[in-house]
Amino acid sequence: MFEVKNVKTKNEKNQDQKGRTALITANEERGKKYGAKLDVLTAKIGEKKADAKADYQKGIDEMKGKVKIAQKKLDELRASAEGKWEHFKTDLEKLWHDVEITSKRLTH
Repeated sequence: MFEVKNVKTKNEKNQDQKGRTALITANEERGKKYGAKLDVLTAKIGEKKADAKADYQKGIDEMKGKVKIAQKKLDELRASAEGKWEHFKTDLEKLWHDVEITSKRLTH
């Protein structure tokens, strides 16, 4: 019998590449956004009362760790083969959601 391979058309390959590029670009922007937000939050440590500084710093460290993980996942996405990028999308969405929650906790 003949084996049927899943072969993408040129149009499908182009769409795949556009989706991958859009995902990379969107996540680079998110990385910049949260990097800038971390700078602002870090600058505000001095404004915190002594008893709140430790918790605030812990939150900043947590957020930095999550951003670092997201950046690493983005690097993996950049290095991935075409057609393999879609599984990164869910992981990155969850990571950025966690970063946003931590950011909101620190600003309220």
